[in-house]
Amino acid sequence: MNTVAKNIDTFTTDQWNTVVSIANQCLDKGGEATALARSLYQNMMGATYFDDSANCNQSYKKEYEPNPLQKRTEKPELQFVLFPNPTNGKAYLACNIAINRKCEVIMVNMLGQQVILSNVLMEKGLLEIDTKNLASGLYNVKVVTQSEPLYFGKLSLIK
Repeated sequence: MNTVAKNIDTFTTDQWNTVVSIANQCLDKGGEATALARSLYQNMMGATYFDDSANCNQSYKKEYEPNPLQKRTEKPELQFVLFPNPTNGKAYLACNIAINRKCEVIMVNMLGQQVILSNVLMEKGLLEIDTKNLASGLYNVKVVTQSEPLYFGKLSLIK
């Protein structure tokens, strides 16, 4: 983790993917680096549940669980973060859960004109949005699948 996030305040796609990869490691094996990556991830994405029983491929008991016989059955809530916002170049849309299905990312300007339409598979949890060909302004950003809308937010672009 010292090499990924040292002295920086924004992440490239590769750096964010490294943070996500470290955060999803088994806590027993990844140690302090995994704990730091999870802290950073949760700071960016909000409350997140890391399933160490799946990450470690074993029966894993967290010491802080009040009832070790009770299993967590609810799915973590899907959350997105659009950053940096405002931006003057590239923006990133991060998701706390890999979405293993095709999504459409749609950006619409304040006149209602669609300026970006991308079909993506957000399997790594991070999408880079290149805004170099867009004018300064406020844009609506939507992420949808065939069956449901997943995210709606605004991106401010200042050039």
